[in-house]
Amino acid sequence: MIDLSELRRVLVREFRDGELCVRESAGRPLPRTQEPEVTALFAFEVDRRLEQASNAGSIASAVQADLERAFRQRGVAAPNRLVQVTNGLIARVLRHSPVEEAQAGGDFGLLVVEPLFIFRWGHHLDLRRGGRKRGMLVQAKRCLYGGRWNRLTPTQQERLPGRMAYAALLRYEFEDVSNAQLKEFRWNLLAHTDISEVTEWLRSGDFPVSVGTGALVAGLSIGSHGTDDPQLIERDICAEASSFLVVEVDWREGEDPGPALSYLNLESVGKQTQREEVRIRLGH
Repeated sequence: MIDLSELRRVLVREFRDGELCVRESAGRPLPRTQEPEVTALFAFEVDRRLEQASNAGSIASAVQADLERAFRQRGVAAPNRLVQVTNGLIARVLRHSPVEEAQAGGDFGLLVVEPLFIFRWGHHLDLRRGGRKRGMLVQAKRCLYGGRWNRLTPTQQERLPGRMAYAALLRYEFEDVSNAQLKEFRWNLLAHTDISEVTEWLRSGDFPVSVGTGALVAGLSIGSHGTDDPQLIERDICAEASSFLVVEVDWREGEDPGPALSYLNLESVGKQTQREEVRIRLGH
């Protein structure tokens, strides 16, 4: 599997900038704003940033750079046709929001979907669109300035314990008396945590070490956070009755990288055959 580190860097940057837009655009008292509204604004800003990056070619260029590096690491030059494979790659946020909160016990699911590239034999490049999926169940909680954190509901207390391994607590905290400015979003990973600990964190306002949005997104992309179990993703993270966000990296509608990839692989096979023939002649 080829590590798409440049793509990950772009996703992390756009998520960070999307969060910053939310925090800077509040600018007015929001005492009645609950977690779903902040999350919706966050999703909107991230999608807007990803659309801009896609239109500027940043998503396609990042994946192309990752693939070029992978070829170099195998001791060969990247094929000229590689750009034809990555052309049309974009990133977008797909939002699913039912009327009521899901039975999953979390405010929303977060799923990152990326293409999967693998070298099969020689320098044959294989592509699986949407082949990398990693998701997390997110429980968002809000705290007004000088106030107390919103607590877990009875339903959340009942259903979260069986899902803690791939869940996170997302904290929205206001930092000014007018409740117009949000602090940096903080994420507490809940793996190896008991539900009673989460309840105590929210009661006391004393939280353990947390990560920022960039680190959370990077962890999902790398595979160190969340889950890739398709059954858990379907049941708990992207259930039809729940709210969820899908961050998808794929080709624009109507664009198919398949033909360009086939030509690229045929070209690679031809060049490899020529190299073998040269080696045989030199051996004689």
